[in-house]
Amino acid sequence: MNFVVPDFYPAAAEIFVAVMALVIMLASTFARSVARNLAYLLTQATLIVAAFITIFTMEGEVVHTFSNLFISDLLGDVLKLMIYFSTAIALLYGRGYLADRKIDKPEYYLLALLMTLGEPAVGVLFERGLFDATDTALVAWALLFYAFGLVALTA
Repeated sequence: MNFVVPDFYPAAAEIFVAVMALVIMLASTFARSVARNLAYLLTQATLIVAAFITIFTMEGEVVHTFSNLFISDLLGDVLKLMIYFSTAIALLYGRGYLADRKIDKPEYYLLALLMTLGEPAVGVLFERGLFDATDTALVAWALLFYAFGLVALTA
């Protein structure tokens, strides 16, 4: 069995979001005095840069990578852009609400950022053998609802 190095280019936006989630987690841990503003600004910057990466990596054809577990096509890229922009707008409008109720914590922004990864991350990590696309969708929904529970725990 030969290992083939996957093409990371189609998944560049998702990889960027995952790396920035780790950076935001570490930055909010070590900079507690400015963690709320820092996490919010870094999350918004991550979503905007991920949208630009998605725009610049768009191709008119279907691209398979990670042993056919990750598929990049035009419709998927448009939907990713909608997710990035709608998440950024929701965080922008929701920030005042969170601050008024004193639940404006860095974990909230980090969870919102990780929810944008959802199904692509689950598919690449687990979709092997007996785990098919239906199972991936179900696990992604389960993780989404767990994330809502985590927001309640951090309040």
